[in-house]
Amino acid sequence: MRWLRPVTRITYLCKLIGTPSLAAFLRPKLFWVSNWSR
Repeated sequence: MRWLRPVTRITYLCKLIGTPSLAAFLRPKLFWVSNWSR
């Protein structure tokens, strides 16, 4: 199971980088939807 550690490190990095960028991508959409539904 030597390959398991690099894989978990990659997924951790993806979560670390992916979560803020996903939030930054979704936030304008949510803002637009909330304004439009008003």
